[in-house]
Amino acid sequence: MSLSFRMVLAFSSWALDITLDIGSFGYISDILVMGIVSVQLLFRLWIDRHRRRLAESLDPWIEFQSIQIPGW
Repeated sequence: MSLSFRMVLAFSSWALDITLDIGSFGYISDILVMGIVSVQLLFRLWIDRHRRRLAESLDPWIEFQSIQIPGW
């Protein structure tokens, strides 16, 4: 089992616990919490899959930010 899969599994079980705790507030809050958790999980999986490409695309911006102008 890969580390990212274990992290997603742990996060989803934590989110399920929160959802069960909030469940007393009503059906709408359950839907909202599970929707937010689902979006977060999908975003994390997308980031894990495209991490190298994101790092390469941000590399020039990071280098630009690290340029120091003398006298400033």
